[in-house]
Amino acid sequence: GQRVLRINSGNIPADIRQELETAAKKDGKFRVSQGRGAYTFICYKVKDNNAFTYLNDKSISQADFIDSSKRFLRDLAVFSKMGIMNTSLIELFHSLEHQRRYLWMIDVLSPVQGIIFDRLGAGVVRGFSKTTEYPNPRIRFMADLAEFRTIERIIRFKEIGDRVIEKNKKNILASYLGDYFFSWVFIYASRLKKQGKLTRESFDDKNFINDIANNIKQVFLYFLGQFIDDKATIEEISRMINWKRLATQIVFYMGGAYKDYIAEGKIPQRVHGKYTKVMLKNQTSNYFDGWGYFDISLLDKEFPRLIKNHIIKTYLMRITNKTEISTVYKIAQDNDLADQIAADEMIPESYKPRLISLLGEYQHGFRYDGINEDLGPFNGPNPLTELIKALYVFSGFIVNEQGEQIQKLNNLKADKLNSNPRNSILPKAAASLGNIDISLMLIGQAI
Repeated sequence: GQRVLRINSGNIPADIRQELETAAKKDGKFRVSQGRGAYTFICYKVKDNNAFTYLNDKSISQADFIDSSKRFLRDLAVFSKMGIMNTSLIELFHSLEHQRRYLWMIDVLSPVQGIIFDRLGAGVVRGFSKTTEYPNPRIRFMADLAEFRTIERIIRFKEIGDRVIEKNKKNILASYLGDYFFSWVFIYASRLKKQGKLTRESFDDKNFINDIANNIKQVFLYFLGQFIDDKATIEEISRMINWKRLATQIVFYMGGAYKDYIAEGKIPQRVHGKYTKVMLKNQTSNYFDGWGYFDISLLDKEFPRLIKNHIIKTYLMRITNKTEISTVYKIAQDNDLADQIAADEMIPESYKPRLISLLGEYQHGFRYDGINEDLGPFNGPNPLTELIKALYVFSGFIVNEQGEQIQKLNNLKADKLNSNPRNSILPKAAASLGNIDISLMLIGQAI
């Protein structure tokens, strides 16, 4: 269990008080609120020492992982029905430089006007490999209760993002419901990577992809079942989602296989389906998208200054229009880069294997900051289009179906639906999200 405690500072021994004061002044794992002569903090009472183990820990059994996943999603469902949302299950960012939180439903919450289209789709997730280093969900409970906020507070103080102009409580609720499952998928993927299962090679493993699809479907439908009792409705929603394609996209982009395919100028049809048009840029050109970006500070500890300068001059190029990080260059996209380094007489033989390995690792893939891998190109779309589609169907329909209940619990206004003769949940889901046309989002965006 978790308890919020408040203790008068005069009742605490001097040595412990010093520790609390230190904790109160820094952003560490142990957070203490200090004020009015007292300390306020959260105390955890657990039955075993493993309770604080992160949910994506590779040592957790598969059964415990699934059970714990369902447990924390069930808890989030209970809170959400009361209009209380968790604002940061994991560290999701659309912009690392500006610490801008990631919003998968940005087209509804803050539509971009007057550019090319009013709605451009869910964008890139920056540094996705770092998003789940310290997830709030643990194997026995959900930590960091300080991240919970009421919807009223979120809207009043724009805590969902300074660019968000949306004030409809139902849409804010839908955004967070989708964010919960979006975050869980990232936690699941990071666990697979830690186990060494999610790799470039796993893209060709059909059984592995099927297992991921079944696990995601199982947890998704469980979360959905916390809001909807009707099995027929749940089955109808499930049929709208291509689970195998969703798993394929996760393995392809988060496992790294996309690097080899995009370098060759192609993406297999099974990743997005034959009805989705995928457009790729010529990555040998100097596009402003993060492909092949490399921070030269990575050379500092391993190569002498003269060799480093030669490497920059010979194998790297400056990036057009990139001014935020001056140490970031783009690695030349030559297919024979390893052969060039091997034949380079300016580089001592002892340095060549490491340089070939380092530049080979960063030559392909999206890394706008030159270090951390991104999910998608800079200023481009999120490539997990089937997941985004699932989130719109899932959250939109829940908000609609739960409108009456949520209205009682949190005084949320249930908007009237557009009349539609079709007996299908798709119009209901679309109508619940501000009556917008989300057909393009449900089909998927081009990369």
